[in-house]
Amino acid sequence: MPDYKPGILTNFFKRFVKTTEETINDGLDDVVEVMQDYPPELPDQKYVRTYSFRDAWNVSYSQSAFTIKNFVQQKGVNYAGYVVGNAIGERQAGIHAGRWKVFRKVFDSMFDKLPQRIKKRVIVFAPFVSND
Repeated sequence: MPDYKPGILTNFFKRFVKTTEETINDGLDDVVEVMQDYPPELPDQKYVRTYSFRDAWNVSYSQSAFTIKNFVQQKGVNYAGYVVGNAIGERQAGIHAGRWKVFRKVFDSMFDKLPQRIKKRVIVFAPFVSND
């Protein structure tokens, strides 16, 4: 039997966890980058863009979860879901459909690129997200 030094497995698992966290965080950063991209303005568009929607995207990490969110508000109403749909890819307003990317499709595309072993370890805390 090989002579293992104490701490080798501990160090391996710490590196594995760090690499996994970095991989997921990088993927979420990629999602934000895609979601921050505005479609071209409409011909004769009167609305002047403030870029509040672009600037409201945020990725955070705690020891138990990664969170990606956009809490942009106008007159006290969070309107991000009307622009890019909700977490399950629904409720995008008709005026934005076909012009703005649907958040759920962009997220799913990133998730599909994660290594299979990492996907199996991801726990999603939402009843509407498949955990297969």
